[in-house]
Parts: sequence; structure tokens; C-alpha cells
Amino acid sequence: MARQTSQNESVWLVCYSPEKRMMLQQSQEKQFPVKIKSARISPNKRFSATDEYTISKKAKIMQKSLEFSYNNDPSNRYASVEDALKADLYQTVDVKVKVLHKSPLKDTLFQGNCTKCKTDVIVADHTNSAKLVLWEDVIDKVDSGKSYRFNNCKICIFDDHKYTNTNKFTKITEIEDI
Repeated sequence: MARQTSQNESVWLVCYSPEKRMMLQQSQEKQFPVKIKSARISPNKRFSATDEYTISKKAKIMQKSLEFSYNNDPSNRYASVEDALKADLYQTVDVKVKVLHKSPLKDTLFQGNCTKCKTDVIVADHTNSAKLVLWEDVIDKVDSGKSYRFNNCKICIFDDHKYTNTNKFTKITEIEDI
């Protein structure tokens, strides 16, 4: 779960304790700020571009007042294209982009006993442009010249060039032109 740490920033928390997780979820729903003592940076994310913390069994969660207000606008979770290209490989990102070009051809790939279709699109925002690979049924949900929110995309690399990749968990929402 993501927790806001300042007006415009948040970190990812991992909590294995059902009781503590319930407390965190309730505080988030009611917009009560909390202080967490003894949360540690996750070992597999130490050198990652994003911070992920694990809440230990001994962690203490207590109510606290903060200098900043609760930000219920989730739009700050969207990475710019520039930031997405700087993200770690296989990291999940959400982006708001405009589709500049969509290849009219679908590439067919064979994986084991099944075939999969993909197509490449060029997307951009105010910071940069990048390749975005659309897979299977997502292909027909996207058109050139329109703007979209892509949630749960993965950062991949091919020939030393990073790109954004959709997957079965990717959600696409058409938005106003950016």
C-alpha cells in the first residue's frame, strides 16, 4: 500500500501483520495521519529508484499531526515519461500520455503453444516521448491522437533502450487531451 510522506510524495509499504495492516487501511480511509516506528527499507529495494518499506512485527503505529494536508488526488502517482524511462527495470509505473503514433500492423509472436499479438505505439507528455508496447486485447482500446492513463505498466529494455510494456493487469482510461 502507498502512504503519503509529504504533500507530493509517497512511499510503498509492505505489511504482513493483519492487525497492523487493518490499522493502516483504516487510517488511510479516514485520512488520519500516522507515525510508524521501526519500518525498514526492504532489502530487495535498497538500490531502487523507489522506496519500499517493510513494517516489522515490532513496529509501532500511532496517530500524529502533520505539517502538510492529506492529498486525496491520486494524480500525483503518475510518472512523467522522463521519470518512467529513469525507473528500474521491471518496475510498475502509471503514466498519463498522448499516443502520437500507433503502428497499424499487429506483430504475432509464438510462445509455447499459444500465439500473442502486440503492436508498438509512440507516446509522449510534456517531458519526453517513449515506446509503449500494447499486447492482445489492449491494442484495440488505444487510438492515435488521444490521451490515456495507463495503470500498471512495466518498464522493460531491448537493445539498451527502455520502453513501457502493458500486461494483463494494465488498466487504460481515456482522458482529456494533454
